[in-house]
Amino acid sequence: MKSNLIFNILTLATVIVGINFNVAIDKATASTKNCFSGFVPPADGQLYDNRGNNSSINVREKPTAKSRIIHVGSHKTPVEILKQVTGSDGYCWFQVKVYRKKLIGWVRGDLLDIYPMDDIPKGL
Repeated sequence: MKSNLIFNILTLATVIVGINFNVAIDKATASTKNCFSGFVPPADGQLYDNRGNNSSINVREKPTAKSRIIHVGSHKTPVEILKQVTGSDGYCWFQVKVYRKKLIGWVRGDLLDIYPMDDIPKGL
């Protein structure tokens, strides 16, 4: 809850004042089933291997683990977060644009690091 409040305050301050605070959302918060209240996309992020062994991360056609895999990304692949939804499985899913592949798909929230500003190189 505290992370959400801090993120919301910094996001609002960034929009109003235009200051880049370079603050990442706490991974522990992103791994919960709940979506972020007050999250205002777009935002930058990267795919995140929550198992710690640099495994691949599936980008899916729809916000469910049963959906078709449209891309297999690697740890730290830069993405743009377009929106968030709560999936039928109860997890928060984020629609992302994979910069290097120019494709749009869905990633579960615990497999994503989110940054409020342009902190990640696009690699275009």
